[in-house]
Amino acid sequence: TGTTGPTGPTGPTGPGTAIKTCVVIIGDPGASSPVLANDNDSPVACPNNFNTDWTITSVGCWADAGSPTVTPILTGGTSTSILSGALTCGTASWAAGSLNGTPVVHSFTGGATCSSTPCSADVNIPTAGGAAKYIVVKIAGTI
Repeated sequence: TGTTGPTGPTGPTGPGTAIKTCVVIIGDPGASSPVLANDNDSPVACPNNFNTDWTITSVGCWADAGSPTVTPILTGGTSTSILSGALTCGTASWAAGSLNGTPVVHSFTGGATCSSTPCSADVNIPTAGGAAKYIVVKIAGTI
């Protein structure tokens, strides 16, 4: 279970360039919520609805407990890792991953058709860590 969604521009980085983010939330911080399992993935978490290519520039991860690992991937016709390896989330703090090259997510045409893949980014959890109930992954980039 989780909610996702791209947010609007968070600030300019130069003429004609804007920073875009997608925040993926997996799990629930409630006291009675179950701990996450290795298969609590978020398929089609960050579709590119920005109407232009989105170049990913950073990925960060935060967890409430344990040492869960996440592997953000590009999807929609391909399954390429965004990072050079799995990212171990920080426990109540942010941890950053190392990008695998310069990942680009193409835009959906008219909001519905993916004419040039990949068009979305997903988050897989290879190791849930046995204690985390809540993971937040932030994928940021420029358009």
